Amino acid sequence: MTTREISGHIKEIYGIELSTSFVSGATDAVKQEVVAWQSRPLKQMYPILYMDGIRFSVRDNGKIIDAGMIASQKETPAQLVCRHDTPTSHFLEGNNHA
Repeated sequence: MTTREISGHIKEIYGIELSTSFVSGATDAVKQEVVAWQSRPLKQMYPILYMDGIRFSVRDNGKIIDAGMIASQKETPAQLVCRHDTPTSHFLEGNNHA
C-alpha cells in the first residue's frame, strides 16, 4: 500500500486524517523490526489452540443471570493426524468472571 492509500484507509476506518509524511515516518520507524520478524527462523512445530464460547441466561436461585461456557482444545500437528484428546471446558457463572 502507498502512504496515500494508508492515510485514506485510516481516515475511512477511524475518521482521523494523517499526512502522508506522518505515515511514511511511522512505517519507516517499524520497517526494520518487521523485516527482522519476517526473517526469523521458524520452529519445526507450533501447537494449535482452538477456542469457542457461548453466553446465555440461566435461572439461579430464582434469578436470571448471565452465564457462559468457554471450550478450548490444544493440539500438536501429530494430534491433528490422530485425534485422541478431548476438549477442556470451563464454566463461568454470572458476570463475576471475565
